Amino acid sequence: MSANPIGPYHSADHEIIIFGARTCSVCGETFAANTDYFPPDKRTGDGLRTDCRNCIRERSRKRDQRPEVRERRLALARARYRRTKAAS
Repeated sequence: MSANPIGPYHSADHEIIIFGARTCSVCGETFAANTDYFPPDKRTGDGLRTDCRNCIRERSRKRDQRPEVRERRLALARARYRRTKAAS
């Protein structure tokens, strides 16, 4: 077995892991592991979601542009308006 100059359990092509940082599972960008970049999720070990806020925002924006989602939201808003209008 040849000696590895980097260490016995590492190779030159491995990524360096920075503690206190987290990589988004969607875009692959690395951000600080805090709630500024990753929303809370109590089901995970560190309490943060695996996808960053930017990816979540982009996914929501795309979903909201779909016609069936837009129509459903408008129908719910109209029904809510009618209920509050009738109650007053």
